[in-house]
Amino acid sequence: MTRKFGIWLLVLTLLAVCLPAGQPAQAAQAFNQDQLQALDKLNKIRAAAGAPPVVLSETLSAAAKNHASYYNLNEAEAKEDPHSETFGRPGFTGQSIRERFVAAGWSPTYRGAVHFGETGGEVMAFKEPGSSHAIDSWLDTAYHRAGILDTSYSEVGIALVDGTAVFDLGGSGEANAARDTLLVYPYDGMQNTGIGFYGFEVPNPLDWFGAQYSGYIVSAQAEEDFAEYSFTLKNEQGESVDYYADEHGDRLFFMAKELLRPNRTYRAELSYTIEGDSSRRTRSWSFRTGEGLPLRRLSPRLPQVMVNEGDSAALVVNAEYRQTNAPVEEVSSLVAWSPASNAGYRIKNGRVYGSKAGTYTVKAAYNGKDVSVRIVVLPKLKTTQKAVPSGDAAAWARLSGAPARQSAGAVTEAEFLTLLLQAYRVDIAKYAPKKAAHWADGAYAAAAARNLPVGGIQSAAARNKAITRGKAAELIAAASGVSYSGDSAYQYVMGLDYMRGEISSYLDGFAPERTLSFAEAAALLGALPAKNGSLLARPAKVSPDASLPALPEEEYYVVPGNLEKPYLIARYEANGTLNVTGMFEKLAGRALEIKIDAAFPDWKAIGDYPVQVDSAGNFSLNVPGLSAKKLNLYLRTEETDYFVRVSKGTFNIGEFGWMDDEDRIYEGEE
Repeated sequence: MTRKFGIWLLVLTLLAVCLPAGQPAQAAQAFNQDQLQALDKLNKIRAAAGAPPVVLSETLSAAAKNHASYYNLNEAEAKEDPHSETFGRPGFTGQSIRERFVAAGWSPTYRGAVHFGETGGEVMAFKEPGSSHAIDSWLDTAYHRAGILDTSYSEVGIALVDGTAVFDLGGSGEANAARDTLLVYPYDGMQNTGIGFYGFEVPNPLDWFGAQYSGYIVSAQAEEDFAEYSFTLKNEQGESVDYYADEHGDRLFFMAKELLRPNRTYRAELSYTIEGDSSRRTRSWSFRTGEGLPLRRLSPRLPQVMVNEGDSAALVVNAEYRQTNAPVEEVSSLVAWSPASNAGYRIKNGRVYGSKAGTYTVKAAYNGKDVSVRIVVLPKLKTTQKAVPSGDAAAWARLSGAPARQSAGAVTEAEFLTLLLQAYRVDIAKYAPKKAAHWADGAYAAAAARNLPVGGIQSAAARNKAITRGKAAELIAAASGVSYSGDSAYQYVMGLDYMRGEISSYLDGFAPERTLSFAEAAALLGALPAKNGSLLARPAKVSPDASLPALPEEEYYVVPGNLEKPYLIARYEANGTLNVTGMFEKLAGRALEIKIDAAFPDWKAIGDYPVQVDSAGNFSLNVPGLSAKKLNLYLRTEETDYFVRVSKGTFNIGEFGWMDDEDRIYEGEE
């Protein structure tokens, strides 16, 4: 945890009590070994990064020790806001950092004859074996790192009480670094840096970007606020690394969108100007990563990868690390494959190219771990160059050999399967037996060869039954080289945009029992090859749910007829107008408030808007002129906040159920 109380501006009449430059607030006393080792480590790192040293303060150390003790005595309550204390609790010495500093007898050490004011800050870490170890924890973050390297601090208090580490930092409010100094971390020439940041910080800078992890944070601090800047981070091959940028006045934090590679040298360059000075400055520096997180295992996205002869498919391998909450990272471009080629396939740049039908086992190795992947090279499909009719039922019937039909009405399984094969230009006639008993015998023979889940292979009656959206999803997933059923199949086709939900983008909005019309099926399957490329086969074993894609952004397409009360409906028009309606019967007659924030990637507070619930429980709100791509809405009550998120050009619904008879409610999920 870190917090800074900012600058206290003091009146000139207090200058008479200022201490001489460089003199501590009180005479130094003996400090323990943990404090001295931590001070030495901190000052060495500050010097390497470009910050002046700090002195160890008796009074700040007392304040830090007092607060560490207070936290340990009141942990259950204090962990909600670790930098605050509550009057009346055991060990209380002051609610705020400033109050605790004053209670310990601190006043800042000044530079020169001018009193600029006072500034102070505090960082905390828990379950630490030593204060020096806590420094490493803080340096691996953004805001805590900035705190302990801040150039406006000249003194530090260090305390470690039963694993709770507290550093209290203070200064006169003046930046102590020389003008034109750019403080950077990792510093130039630094070795064995981390490879990633995993969100272990409160507040968490990754929350601004909707990310779970990033590459190791690169930070820079100037003597004034940055006016404008450009930053590049390049790997050993000279390739630019994409990053998130978190800007805070005189401090910049850059977080690569992927973990950095272990044991690699990276070069950073920052070109910038600062407020009040138009001259451009440029700083280049480099650092080298260490081993990174210990690898637990490698796991393929799919244990069995399908590819047609003459075609290619991606080989995706993920790395799972031992550290709790560490991300699962894709390392496909880094693994070594063996054997990388034979008569049936070759592997290059993370893809497998099929050349001869058969089943092959290959091994992916990375960072001392390996995993086996099965590659199934499928025989080439028998195809035709004839154009596939799009939505023309009569033309489709002539081409497929199907009986003439009207485009209205539900499509049968046989018709859907034939449309699917034709979309990939499969020559169905070449699969048909010499004596066909049914017009779709060829289509079912092709389906059997690819292990596709259609009931008509075993049952002639199933061929003429209307196909449901759920069965269509399972068939499309199988034709894409995976084996999923039920919700997993629905998530697969929605996540990859092969099919859209009927009511919403949520799983329960897929409407799997509804049948498809011929026109719907033709439009759906006609667009499929452009999205997934090849018609493959269903594996013999069920595919792992861990390989499923994420569902699309939350939105509704229609208002469901059985909408559960209470509910909140947000319509965000493409022209920037937000319309909100709600039905909350148990809140009838109350004056409430809707808080609106711009969600990632715009991230900012927009405003609080009052709403009045009528006697029936209805209310509405209209807000024009919004520009954010996505909005977070919170209906605020004394009991809780109801939440819904909506993207521009869409609408979304939050449904909330009453928990019990005490008028408490389910909180909306963010």
